[in-house]
Amino acid sequence: MSRTRGPAVLVVAFAAAATCGLVRNFAVPRASQRPAVATLAGGALATSAGLDQPPKPGTPRASAHGHAAVASASVAMQLAALAKPFAFCVLLGLLASPVRKMQGKLHDVLKKNVLLVDSLAELSATFMLIFFSFGAALSGVDAAVAFGSVVLVLATIFGPISGGHINPAVTFGLFAAGKVDGKKTASYICAQCVGALLGALALKYCLGLKVLGGFNMIAPSVHGGFSVGIWGAFAMEALGAALLVSTVLAGGTALPVAAAVVVAHLLLVPVTGCGINPARSLAPALVNGSKEALKHLWVFLAAPMLGGWLAGSKACWFAQGKK
Repeated sequence: MSRTRGPAVLVVAFAAAATCGLVRNFAVPRASQRPAVATLAGGALATSAGLDQPPKPGTPRASAHGHAAVASASVAMQLAALAKPFAFCVLLGLLASPVRKMQGKLHDVLKKNVLLVDSLAELSATFMLIFFSFGAALSGVDAAVAFGSVVLVLATIFGPISGGHINPAVTFGLFAAGKVDGKKTASYICAQCVGALLGALALKYCLGLKVLGGFNMIAPSVHGGFSVGIWGAFAMEALGAALLVSTVLAGGTALPVAAAVVVAHLLLVPVTGCGINPARSLAPALVNGSKEALKHLWVFLAAPMLGGWLAGSKACWFAQGKK
């Protein structure tokens, strides 16, 4: 389907579906089959009083004019409910051509600066990482499943564009391994942190939260009776990030990288909440702003970067040893 016909087909399909819904409700419901007349106004049911029950002694039966009035009221409510979305679809159709022209001009400008395009891709990827993974985790989904699934999707989408780092520790590890230069490293890390911060703010607004949780902290005690000190948590975060960066440096595609994220979360979630990503740890801590959220933030910023650097240096050393 061509781009020109796409918005028009969308509007026609919406109008056809709306028309079918309106025509279906012109028929008067029978007492034994449809006790209520369904409307589209917010999913409410406009029950026709007396249509599904026999009349009481001494009361006149409803006339045909009463049934027609009910049907007319139902149609009017449906038209009122469908007016705004239909107008919105028409507006999208009218804007399709100007937007395509603007996109073409923007593309001509951006293609001259590849680093800017790649950095915007990293910003977008980290925004979606925080928004969707945090949103899923706050909704009760297991954190390992939430973060692993989102990383799998985002690495597939943004891998061909910017490499799909989505993590300052990964970018720093690739820099240590000699895979990216310093300019790209600095640009990527800034974009990732900004994207994560915007994602946290957007999630807080969409969920209507006064305080955003989900920040990393060191658990005073872990199920099983043991506790982890600050340096133990530091080491575990560094090793978790090293595992992830090593997977990336080994040429891992989206699935192995997502599996590394899941493995790290299975171990670290009860201990630190599993950071292994400085941007992921920085954003909710800053949005929360409490003393508790900022207390050990340095651990979750420094440890993953150290782990990424160690993994990158190790890969570089091994590569040189094979020559």
